[in-house]
Amino acid sequence: MKANSKLISYLQRHPKIYFAYGSNLNLTQMKVRCPNSKLIKICTLEDYKLVFRGVADVEYSKGDKVWGALFRVGYKDIVNLDAYEGYPTLYTKEYMPTKYGDGFFYIMNNQHDVKPPSEYYYDTIKKGYKQCKLPSIKPLTASLKASKKERNTDEVDCGSKWGINVRKKYFINQDGQYIMDDTNE
Repeated sequence: MKANSKLISYLQRHPKIYFAYGSNLNLTQMKVRCPNSKLIKICTLEDYKLVFRGVADVEYSKGDKVWGALFRVGYKDIVNLDAYEGYPTLYTKEYMPTKYGDGFFYIMNNQHDVKPPSEYYYDTIKKGYKQCKLPSIKPLTASLKASKKERNTDEVDCGSKWGINVRKKYFINQDGQYIMDDTNE
């Protein structure tokens, strides 16, 4: 195992404002996954809509908006988010300006599959809506309803269709150092 200078450089340049719209709205979950994160405020992502592909995603949709929350995140949080979101295989990133600095959010590479989430996953997001005090859960319930109506797959696309392991090889050790697991190389 070794520290990776490319990873360090990536993190130093990376935006530190994260827009959450799915299960990362759940403050309990977010605190475990991203212990250094700080909720800044709720807001909307304009010209996108919330969709379910087994898990939450957004897709471009002129005139629509997605409710979510902005978090300030640190280096360790970014590594953890990238791993959780399966970046860059399952999700990629989009970047956006915010009044708090450059921001980012995740968007699935596969923009075609539609599938309702599990009840547990949906309830995690619903709890996050309430914890963040989003103004209404109606957009969330509308997305769930649409995913049931428009369902076109039974598989959750987590890279399994192509035999892809989406989890990054990077992790944070007990001393807070960024480590690359190169045991399989």
